[in-house]
Amino acid sequence: DDLVRRVAADFAPLAIEAGYDLAFEPSPDKTRVEVNVLQIERALANLVRNAIEHGGGGGTITIAIDRTGGIEVRDEGPGIPVEERENVFEPFYRLQPQSRGAGLGLNLARQIALLHEGTIRILAGSWRGARIRMELPVRS
Repeated sequence: DDLVRRVAADFAPLAIEAGYDLAFEPSPDKTRVEVNVLQIERALANLVRNAIEHGGGGGTITIAIDRTGGIEVRDEGPGIPVEERENVFEPFYRLQPQSRGAGLGLNLARQIALLHEGTIRILAGSWRGARIRMELPVRS
């Protein structure tokens, strides 16, 4: 929780300045996940930065942790089209070619998740916006 809380706190001023509310939902349990802290911070930072840059300019960005070790970053923007959901993890790929950034953030986040024997994916559902979930193995 501390690592994710720290990333949320670091990005709160940027999110607010860009017109968003930022919410943090801690895990109901104290789940233990052993990670390289700097790498996971970087992956989460990329997910949150993506939500700020592509989340539609308003609403709430939520960073949530669940009891299985999953971390979700949710926004209320236009979302990611179904046919683009795997493409966005490719290096240098951008949904909007004229957008800011090099198109490396989601690719780097996925590589970091894989280094931790985890996964990262875009969730599908009837909600508004994008939901990206990183799952890391829980250690007992």
